[in-house]
Amino acid sequence: MFVNANNNCQCLPGYVINNHGLGCRARCPTGTRYNYTSFQCSPVCPPSQFVNSSNQCQCNQGYSLINGICYPPCQVGFQFNFTTFQCSPVCGLNMYVNSSNQCQCISNFVPQIYSFGCRPNCQPGYLYNHTSSRCEPICGPNMFVNASNQCQCYLGFKPSTVGCVSYCATGYQYNPATRICIPICGANMFINSLNQCQCNHGYMLQGGNCVYIHCPSGYIYNSTVGKC
Repeated sequence: MFVNANNNCQCLPGYVINNHGLGCRARCPTGTRYNYTSFQCSPVCPPSQFVNSSNQCQCNQGYSLINGICYPPCQVGFQFNFTTFQCSPVCGLNMYVNSSNQCQCISNFVPQIYSFGCRPNCQPGYLYNHTSSRCEPICGPNMFVNASNQCQCYLGFKPSTVGCVSYCATGYQYNPATRICIPICGANMFINSLNQCQCNHGYMLQGGNCVYIHCPSGYIYNSTVGKC
Protein backbone atom coordinates (compact mmCIF):
# COMPACT_ATOMS: atom_id res chain seq x y z
CA MET A 1 0.00 0.00 0.00
CA PHE A 2 0.96 3.65 -0.28
CA VAL A 3 -0.41 7.02 0.92
CA ASN A 4 -2.09 8.86 -1.94
CA ALA A 5 -2.49 12.58 -2.56
CA ASN A 6 -5.57 12.65 -0.33
CA ASN A 7 -3.47 11.33 2.53
CA ASN A 8 -5.27 7.96 2.39
CA CYS A 9 -3.86 4.47 2.16
CA GLN A 10 -4.24 3.03 -1.32
CA CYS A 11 -3.40 -0.38 -2.83
CA LEU A 12 -0.78 -0.64 -5.51
CA PRO A 13 -1.99 -1.30 -9.08
CA GLY A 14 -3.20 -4.92 -9.44
CA TYR A 15 -4.13 -5.18 -5.79
CA VAL A 16 -7.40 -4.62 -3.87
CA ILE A 17 -8.30 -4.03 -0.25
CA ASN A 18 -8.21 -7.21 1.85
CA ASN A 19 -11.71 -7.49 3.32
CA HIS A 20 -10.57 -9.90 6.04
CA GLY A 21 -7.76 -7.82 7.45
CA LEU A 22 -5.53 -4.84 6.94
CA GLY A 23 -3.56 -4.43 3.80
CA CYS A 24 -4.10 -5.40 0.20
CA ARG A 25 -4.32 -8.65 -1.69
CA ALA A 26 -3.83 -9.55 -5.32
CA ARG A 27 -6.70 -8.79 -7.66
CA CYS A 28 -8.05 -12.17 -8.91
CA PRO A 29 -8.55 -12.70 -12.66
CA THR A 30 -12.04 -13.21 -14.09
CA GLY A 31 -13.40 -16.66 -13.23
CA THR A 32 -11.43 -16.85 -9.98
CA ARG A 33 -11.86 -15.55 -6.46
CA TYR A 34 -9.59 -15.02 -3.51
CA ASN A 35 -9.27 -18.01 -1.18
CA TYR A 36 -8.70 -16.71 2.34
CA THR A 37 -7.71 -20.17 3.50
CA SER A 38 -4.93 -20.76 0.99
CA PHE A 39 -4.29 -17.00 0.49
CA GLN A 40 -4.39 -17.26 -3.29
CA CYS A 41 -6.76 -16.83 -6.19
CA SER A 42 -8.68 -20.04 -6.82
CA PRO A 43 -10.97 -20.95 -9.71
CA VAL A 44 -14.73 -20.60 -9.31
CA CYS A 45 -15.81 -24.22 -9.77
CA PRO A 46 -19.20 -25.23 -11.21
CA PRO A 47 -21.62 -27.41 -9.20
CA SER A 48 -20.40 -30.91 -8.27
CA GLN A 49 -16.77 -29.73 -8.20
CA PHE A 50 -14.33 -28.51 -5.56
CA VAL A 51 -10.89 -26.86 -5.49
CA ASN A 52 -8.23 -29.50 -4.86
CA SER A 53 -4.77 -29.16 -3.31
CA SER A 54 -3.35 -28.23 -6.73
CA ASN A 55 -5.72 -25.23 -6.80
CA GLN A 56 -7.72 -26.75 -9.66
CA CYS A 57 -11.35 -27.72 -10.03
CA GLN A 58 -11.99 -31.41 -9.47
CA CYS A 59 -15.17 -33.53 -9.60
CA ASN A 60 -16.71 -34.58 -6.32
CA GLN A 61 -16.08 -38.18 -5.34
CA GLY A 62 -17.96 -40.65 -7.55
CA TYR A 63 -18.57 -38.13 -10.32
CA SER A 64 -17.17 -38.47 -13.88
CA LEU A 65 -15.57 -35.52 -15.70
CA ILE A 66 -16.68 -35.33 -19.33
CA ASN A 67 -16.03 -32.26 -21.49
CA GLY A 68 -15.55 -30.15 -18.38
CA ILE A 69 -18.81 -31.30 -16.78
CA CYS A 70 -19.05 -33.57 -13.75
CA TYR A 71 -21.75 -36.19 -14.08
CA PRO A 72 -23.24 -37.86 -10.97
CA PRO A 73 -22.47 -41.49 -10.04
CA CYS A 74 -24.83 -44.21 -11.30
CA GLN A 75 -26.88 -46.46 -9.04
CA VAL A 76 -26.16 -50.18 -8.68
CA GLY A 77 -26.83 -52.03 -11.94
CA PHE A 78 -26.11 -48.93 -14.06
CA GLN A 79 -23.02 -47.43 -15.65
CA PHE A 80 -22.27 -44.09 -17.26
CA ASN A 81 -22.88 -44.01 -21.02
CA PHE A 82 -20.30 -41.72 -22.65
CA THR A 83 -22.37 -41.60 -25.83
CA THR A 84 -25.67 -40.44 -24.33
CA PHE A 85 -24.08 -38.83 -21.23
CA GLN A 86 -26.47 -40.58 -18.86
CA CYS A 87 -26.58 -43.60 -16.58
CA SER A 88 -27.64 -46.67 -18.56
CA PRO A 89 -28.46 -50.18 -17.31
CA VAL A 90 -25.79 -52.87 -17.40
CA CYS A 91 -27.33 -55.36 -19.83
CA GLY A 92 -26.90 -59.11 -20.00
CA LEU A 93 -25.54 -61.36 -22.74
CA ASN A 94 -26.74 -60.54 -26.29
CA MET A 95 -28.49 -57.32 -25.20
CA TYR A 96 -28.10 -53.60 -25.91
CA VAL A 97 -29.45 -50.33 -24.48
CA ASN A 98 -32.27 -49.02 -26.69
CA SER A 99 -33.45 -45.45 -27.26
CA SER A 100 -35.64 -45.68 -24.15
CA ASN A 101 -32.51 -46.39 -22.07
CA GLN A 102 -33.63 -49.96 -21.40
CA CYS A 103 -32.02 -53.34 -22.08
CA GLN A 104 -33.31 -55.08 -25.20
CA CYS A 105 -32.43 -58.33 -27.00
CA ILE A 106 -30.46 -58.08 -30.21
CA SER A 107 -32.15 -59.14 -33.45
CA ASN A 108 -33.37 -62.78 -33.62
CA PHE A 109 -32.81 -63.29 -29.89
CA VAL A 110 -35.38 -63.74 -27.08
CA PRO A 111 -35.11 -63.28 -23.29
CA GLN A 112 -33.53 -66.06 -21.25
CA ILE A 113 -35.73 -67.92 -18.78
CA TYR A 114 -33.16 -68.90 -16.17
CA SER A 115 -30.77 -65.92 -16.34
CA PHE A 116 -30.56 -62.23 -17.28
CA GLY A 117 -29.73 -61.97 -20.97
CA CYS A 118 -30.97 -63.22 -24.33
CA ARG A 119 -30.63 -66.46 -26.28
CA PRO A 120 -31.12 -67.31 -29.96
CA ASN A 121 -34.72 -67.69 -31.09
CA CYS A 122 -34.57 -71.34 -32.23
CA GLN A 123 -36.27 -72.38 -35.46
CA PRO A 124 -39.04 -75.04 -35.46
CA GLY A 125 -37.67 -78.49 -34.63
CA TYR A 126 -34.94 -77.10 -32.40
CA LEU A 127 -34.66 -76.38 -28.66
CA TYR A 128 -32.21 -74.14 -26.82
CA ASN A 129 -29.64 -76.02 -24.71
CA HIS A 130 -28.58 -73.90 -21.72
CA THR A 131 -25.52 -76.09 -21.17
CA SER A 132 -24.09 -75.82 -24.69
CA SER A 133 -25.64 -72.33 -25.26
CA ARG A 134 -26.98 -73.22 -28.70
CA CYS A 135 -30.12 -74.33 -30.52
CA GLU A 136 -30.08 -78.11 -30.93
CA PRO A 137 -32.28 -80.41 -33.02
CA ILE A 138 -35.05 -82.37 -31.32
CA CYS A 139 -33.90 -85.97 -31.81
CA GLY A 140 -35.93 -89.18 -31.95
CA PRO A 141 -35.71 -92.22 -29.64
CA ASN A 142 -32.23 -93.69 -28.98
CA MET A 143 -30.47 -90.61 -30.44
CA PHE A 144 -28.26 -87.82 -29.11
CA VAL A 145 -26.90 -84.48 -30.42
CA ASN A 146 -23.27 -84.85 -31.52
CA ALA A 147 -20.47 -82.26 -31.67
CA SER A 148 -21.62 -81.21 -35.15
CA ASN A 149 -25.05 -80.35 -33.68
CA GLN A 150 -26.76 -83.19 -35.53
CA CYS A 151 -28.85 -86.12 -34.32
CA GLN A 152 -26.89 -89.36 -34.13
CA CYS A 153 -27.78 -92.92 -33.11
CA TYR A 154 -26.40 -94.32 -29.87
CA LEU A 155 -23.93 -97.21 -30.18
CA GLY A 156 -25.76 -100.41 -30.99
CA PHE A 157 -28.56 -98.62 -32.81
CA LYS A 158 -29.24 -97.83 -36.46
CA PRO A 159 -31.42 -95.14 -38.11
CA SER A 160 -35.07 -95.88 -38.74
CA THR A 161 -38.08 -93.90 -39.92
CA VAL A 162 -38.53 -92.57 -36.37
CA GLY A 163 -35.32 -92.27 -34.37
CA CYS A 164 -33.02 -95.27 -34.11
CA VAL A 165 -33.60 -98.96 -33.42
CA SER A 166 -31.32 -101.68 -32.09
CA TYR A 167 -29.37 -103.58 -34.71
CA CYS A 168 -29.35 -106.70 -32.50
CA ALA A 169 -31.24 -109.82 -33.55
CA THR A 170 -34.60 -110.67 -32.03
CA GLY A 171 -34.13 -111.80 -28.44
CA TYR A 172 -30.96 -109.74 -28.03
CA GLN A 173 -30.22 -106.22 -26.81
CA TYR A 174 -27.20 -103.93 -27.07
CA ASN A 175 -24.92 -103.65 -24.05
CA PRO A 176 -23.18 -100.23 -24.14
CA ALA A 177 -20.62 -101.38 -21.56
CA THR A 178 -19.37 -104.36 -23.60
CA ARG A 179 -20.54 -102.92 -26.98
CA ILE A 180 -22.00 -106.25 -28.06
CA CYS A 181 -25.49 -107.70 -28.40
CA ILE A 182 -26.39 -109.82 -25.41
CA PRO A 183 -29.29 -112.25 -25.02
CA ILE A 184 -32.41 -111.18 -23.15
CA CYS A 185 -32.54 -113.78 -20.40
CA GLY A 186 -35.56 -115.01 -18.48
CA ALA A 187 -36.15 -115.29 -14.76
CA ASN A 188 -33.48 -116.91 -12.57
CA MET A 189 -30.88 -116.67 -15.34
CA PHE A 190 -27.62 -114.81 -15.96
CA ILE A 191 -25.31 -114.26 -18.97
CA ASN A 192 -22.22 -116.44 -18.79
CA SER A 193 -18.75 -115.90 -20.26
CA LEU A 194 -19.92 -117.43 -23.58
CA ASN A 195 -22.56 -114.65 -23.87
CA GLN A 196 -25.34 -117.19 -23.31
CA CYS A 197 -28.20 -117.34 -20.85
CA GLN A 198 -27.54 -119.80 -18.00
CA CYS A 199 -29.60 -120.76 -14.99
CA ASN A 200 -28.56 -119.41 -11.63
CA HIS A 201 -26.97 -121.84 -9.20
CA GLY A 202 -29.66 -123.97 -7.62
CA TYR A 203 -31.73 -123.97 -10.82
CA MET A 204 -31.87 -126.27 -13.86
CA LEU A 205 -33.20 -125.57 -17.34
CA GLN A 206 -36.41 -127.45 -18.03
CA GLY A 207 -38.70 -126.63 -20.97
CA GLY A 208 -36.97 -123.32 -21.58
CA ASN A 209 -37.38 -122.18 -17.96
CA CYS A 210 -35.08 -122.37 -14.96
CA VAL A 211 -36.64 -124.38 -12.13
CA TYR A 212 -35.29 -124.81 -8.62
CA ILE A 213 -33.64 -128.16 -7.92
CA HIS A 214 -33.96 -129.55 -4.40
CA CYS A 215 -30.61 -130.94 -3.30
CA PRO A 216 -29.76 -132.77 -0.07
CA SER A 217 -29.24 -130.67 3.02
CA GLY A 218 -26.01 -128.70 2.76
CA TYR A 219 -25.91 -128.92 -1.08
CA ILE A 220 -26.99 -126.62 -3.91
CA TYR A 221 -27.44 -127.39 -7.59
CA ASN A 222 -24.51 -126.16 -9.76
CA SER A 223 -25.89 -125.30 -13.19
CA THR A 224 -22.37 -125.19 -14.67
CA VAL A 225 -21.41 -128.76 -13.82
CA GLY A 226 -25.04 -129.99 -13.81
CA LYS A 227 -25.13 -131.62 -10.35
CA CYS A 228 -25.57 -130.91 -6.62
